[in-house]
Amino acid sequence: MISGINILKTGGAASLLIALSGCDVPTPEERRQQAERALDARVVIPAERKQYEQAQFAAAQIAGRCKSLSYSRRYAEKADQEIAAKYPVELDEDGTSPDSVTLKEYLENTVAEGREYWKKIGLPQGDNNSEEVYCAVGQREIANGTQLGAFLRRK
Repeated sequence: MISGINILKTGGAASLLIALSGCDVPTPEERRQQAERALDARVVIPAERKQYEQAQFAAAQIAGRCKSLSYSRRYAEKADQEIAAKYPVELDEDGTSPDSVTLKEYLENTVAEGREYWKKIGLPQGDNNSEEVYCAVGQREIANGTQLGAFLRRK
């Protein structure tokens, strides 16, 4: 079984990258082959989990660009465990699930969906927004009690 899948089942979106970079494979060619196999694996990732990951990523970006807000790692660690248990990533070894995608497709789709998410919360894509814009969006998300706002704390 692919170790990256096991790690992805128990953690956030970055877990895949950690899993691929932490594989104990001696040669660069073997590492490349293992990464390709992992990216070709078919998985079913619940929509709720994808929405959570988008909110988590956006909150980290907002906190990094707004000096009056911080990212709550404590909340994120607890929420990661709850989300992993409630919405597990499932390996679709035989490729029969109509909802399955390869990890490569998932990562590509995540970029496009992320752009739409940024527009939805009021941040155009890119780093051209001022600190005030990031702070205003973060403050609004906190005030509205959104999933994104739950990751943020006022300093």
